[in-house]
Amino acid sequence: MIDDLVQVGELWTTYWQLKKQMATGCEPASVSQMIHVLKPHVLSCCMAGAGGGGFLYVLTKEPNQRLLVEQLLAELEVI
Repeated sequence: MIDDLVQVGELWTTYWQLKKQMATGCEPASVSQMIHVLKPHVLSCCMAGAGGGGFLYVLTKEPNQRLLVEQLLAELEVI
């Protein structure tokens, strides 16, 4: 199961890198900052949605990490 989640994370990362190449500017500076802070705790981060009304979703390395993610993002003062 863990290997499957790692593979999903790798695919999300690949997808996001390709999307950024095709849609320059789709990752605002605030999102880059969020991804940087979350990176040690997640397998991958990705954005979905359109027109500036999207959302960031993450696949954490450990289960039940919602509160940690919320705390890290709240400390950034960008949400």
